[in-house]
Amino acid sequence: MRTLATFHCVVSITTAAAFLTACGGSASPTGATNPTSQTSAAATQSDLLYASRSSAGTVSVFAFPSGQKVSELTGITNPEGLCSDASGNVYVTTDSGFIYEYAHGGTSPIQSFSDPDSSQSGCAVDPTTGDLAVTNLHDSAGNGDVVVFHSGSQKPKTSRFKNTAEFLYCAYDESGNLYASGETWHGLPFLVRLPKGGTKLELLKTSQPIWARSIQWVKNRLLIGAATFKHTGAVSIYPVAVSGDTGKVEAPIQLQSAFGAFGFDQYWTHSNVIVGSGRVDRKGALLFWNYPQGGKPIKAISSSSEDLFSGVTVSVGAR
Repeated sequence: MRTLATFHCVVSITTAAAFLTACGGSASPTGATNPTSQTSAAATQSDLLYASRSSAGTVSVFAFPSGQKVSELTGITNPEGLCSDASGNVYVTTDSGFIYEYAHGGTSPIQSFSDPDSSQSGCAVDPTTGDLAVTNLHDSAGNGDVVVFHSGSQKPKTSRFKNTAEFLYCAYDESGNLYASGETWHGLPFLVRLPKGGTKLELLKTSQPIWARSIQWVKNRLLIGAATFKHTGAVSIYPVAVSGDTGKVEAPIQLQSAFGAFGFDQYWTHSNVIVGSGRVDRKGALLFWNYPQGGKPIKAISSSSEDLFSGVTVSVGAR
């Protein structure tokens, strides 16, 4: 489980977002466990909702949007952020140095990636190249970074940003530009951008400050889940219109009843629904909200555990 430098507390965080074609990889590297599934997934023609619980070491799989549980992936050391690609492949980051790739509805990994910095939080995939980006809370020197596994490679390239305590989430847009959220050693949030083909992270300047956490590119907007510093109430999702290295912040989408503890949970938008973490009768739950309206949850997937869900993604079925 990761430790957040600024708040000196242990929480589960993830990130957000992306679309990916197949990434190159290999069988589980030395030292990796072999995650399994307790049951078989439902028909692969359907969309599936994946949700991780870091403390439990599980990723639950539900039919989407019905919410019927169809599978549970187990044996994963502290699964964190999730992301999926246009083919329905799902990627699970961990804090143990490995990222696992599952085929849509699959019950065991088809590939694994070894990250030299062992505290992953989020992932994203470049829709134009199939590159897999992963955000790390810290490297061996204690600084956050972003690593990119170029398609077909097991050796990632690392990008850093000055005074970075930790990187949290990342997302690609449809043109292959990469965005990432993080926090400096001074406790200040930031958003950075890695232009397609570029090698240096640059600051993304927004029209108003946002304590950015979960991010996802949806159509032509960067959706940013903001920290709230509350355990209950509403979480704000800000649509941001990006042009180059600047972003115009638009009116927030308010998600009522979201758990919202520091805003570190991941939110995922698919079709006209936003899915994220919450509680029902003091138990961890997945809540659904209308997109882009927000407001009160329209649905909940309850559980019998007090553990909160951390990462979420929707894997598209065959069309």
